[in-house]
Amino acid sequence: MIQRVLGAKDTYHAQMGIVLAGWIKIVLPVITVVPGLVMFALAPELLLGPWKDVRPHADRAYVSLLTAIVPPGLRGLFLAALFGAIQSTVNSVLNSTATVFTLDIYKRHLAPATSDRNLVRVGMISTTVVLMIAIALGGYIGSMGGSLFEYVQTLYAFFAPPFAAAFLLGIVWRRINQYGALTAVIAGFATGIALKMYVGMHPNHPSWLEPFNIQASINWIICVVVCIVVSLATKAPRPDQIGDDLTLNWKQLNVFQNLGNHWYSSVVFWWGLFVLIVISLMLVFSGWTFPVSNS
Repeated sequence: MIQRVLGAKDTYHAQMGIVLAGWIKIVLPVITVVPGLVMFALAPELLLGPWKDVRPHADRAYVSLLTAIVPPGLRGLFLAALFGAIQSTVNSVLNSTATVFTLDIYKRHLAPATSDRNLVRVGMISTTVVLMIAIALGGYIGSMGGSLFEYVQTLYAFFAPPFAAAFLLGIVWRRINQYGALTAVIAGFATGIALKMYVGMHPNHPSWLEPFNIQASINWIICVVVCIVVSLATKAPRPDQIGDDLTLNWKQLNVFQNLGNHWYSSVVFWWGLFVLIVISLMLVFSGWTFPVSNS
């Protein structure tokens, strides 16, 4: 589909850009963790107290390091960069949410004949409403006393599995249809809620079920099964919906076309190296390579 819209050269650049985004993701944990490590290395006595006293210091690690290390003339620049990044992220999310609601819900289902001027007004109103909801949720998350990082990862584990299952099956198998994908998304949301309720309401639940990655994996498997079963039980998609531009052709392996002429410019090479590094990092920090002593 990307090749049909952009062309072969632009398709290669788009695919290489996706791989580059994956490489940047490897660096993100380092950027997130290093400030806290530096702060606790400078003040190791903070780790001697109970965790409820350590967490506030960890939350203020970035600002504390700016105050202790960065000269006064550069502190404002660093804080401005931080606030600018946060504002840019919030702005992107608000624009995306307003666009989805205005065009995909309001114009398509509620008011198909509405004017562009009214669409702009609806977009402004929906942006304001979403921002107010986000502010309320932010206060609620702050009162929970947990980690914002864990909360965000839990949301990713809730939303990602059903869409990942539908997209993956839609690319590799031509029998998947819209009914299977929609049912898988609904089943994924229901499964995610059920897993959260089970872990939260049953104190004797298996401990291995608590990590959000395990819940996401279980949810993804269920979504894959549901998508396959429902797709096979309903009518097959039309031929124009399953062309080589949209799905994988296992006989021609069209997915490996226009991926670079040399090894150093190959999308497959840099993607495979990225996957290898990610798997290695997971094994190194999983506790299998360097077991953690309980003593």
